[in-house]
Amino acid sequence: MAIMTRYNGDSQGVVNVDRSRNDAGPAQIISTGIGKHITAIKINGGATFVGQMSVGGAVETILRVLQVKATVIAYQVDVAQLSVIVEATGWGTTNPATGAVTVTADADLQAALVAIGNRALDATIPVTAYDFTALVVSSAGGIKLA
Repeated sequence: MAIMTRYNGDSQGVVNVDRSRNDAGPAQIISTGIGKHITAIKINGGATFVGQMSVGGAVETILRVLQVKATVIAYQVDVAQLSVIVEATGWGTTNPATGAVTVTADADLQAALVAIGNRALDATIPVTAYDFTALVVSSAGGIKLA
């Protein structure tokens, strides 16, 4: 494992690389090796993802929707929760005049996933049945493994 010697500075975000020093803190994810700010997203509330990792399954469907406005770096499936780390997310809406958030990224992504609806099993194409209407999206809490 590489050893990195700190010559000066602290463990806050790196200015012009990640977050500014004003908004980097314990609740924020500090990204030092990826070019753009990352976001951790948890998607749960639906049925189990067991058996949904095949071609056309719910996991692939969710990732395809997510990648419309974000770059997926990594994801983890844990029974009924899909955890995803994305970079450069465009989910959410801001007022161009004021810069104020009008629709949060979580609400925007959740609406797109819920809009898929209750997908029935279809023998003609490789998809599995899954009810997307109960999914809940949250980026609160950042990356927490426990």
